[in-house]
Amino acid sequence: MSNNTKGGDASSTSRASPETSLDSASFDSNIGLEAHDTTSVPLAEHDRFVGQEYQSPVHRERASDSDEGELNRRRSRDLVIETNVRSGTGLPHVDDTENAEAAKGQPVSWRSLPRKDQLIVLTFARLSEPLTQTSLGSYLFYQLQSFDPSLPDSTISYQAGIIQAAFPFAQFLTAMLWGRFADSEHGGRKNAICIGLLGTMCSIIGFGFSQSFGMAVAFRCLGGVLNGNIGVMRTMISEIIKEKKYQSRAFLILPMTFNIGVIIGPILGISSV
Repeated sequence: MSNNTKGGDASSTSRASPETSLDSASFDSNIGLEAHDTTSVPLAEHDRFVGQEYQSPVHRERASDSDEGELNRRRSRDLVIETNVRSGTGLPHVDDTENAEAAKGQPVSWRSLPRKDQLIVLTFARLSEPLTQTSLGSYLFYQLQSFDPSLPDSTISYQAGIIQAAFPFAQFLTAMLWGRFADSEHGGRKNAICIGLLGTMCSIIGFGFSQSFGMAVAFRCLGGVLNGNIGVMRTMISEIIKEKKYQSRAFLILPMTFNIGVIIGPILGISSV
């Protein structure tokens, strides 16, 4: 019975089917697999592993994880949005290098200034003030002397200094108020300039017909109180000329006009003496 059993076992072993599994340790010794991997491999798949590097399911799972991680990194790079926002601010950085170079290449002339019609109006409005202020110096001494011929020359010079300082002092006190009036809804730039020109005209006419020193000082102060055109005109130029390449020349109009008025004013005063 024992011999038959042994024979039967031997014959059954020799007739093992291809689906019989081999232990991974013996299979690793034949094809050079790692000895610590105990995963069994069917004999039918033996030919697929011969001549190739065997990868166990654990290794295949690790490889799939690494491939998935690489794919996620690629997707994250694809989802990155490049913006032109400066770090630390919420404002976009506009690269205007090309426009600046183009502006440097083309020289700005006086003829190329935009809105010449409004600039001309502001020029004449600015010219009226130095003409009226500097022309007084030519005949002011004689006018004060006509008020009281008995006054010494030192007193007349003192009175002339007060009259010359009365206008800019009053203008200094009310300049901020006229700026608020020009920015308000009920005022405006145009109304502020028109009131200033009208006040200067009334001041000069009243000063010319004055009969005393006090009356002359009052009309000079009236002209300064009603005139706040300097700040309003500068603001209007910045609003009219919005392109920076023209602003350097546009802002030169006011001081150049003032200098012209300072030159022409005394000449007009001498002709009236």
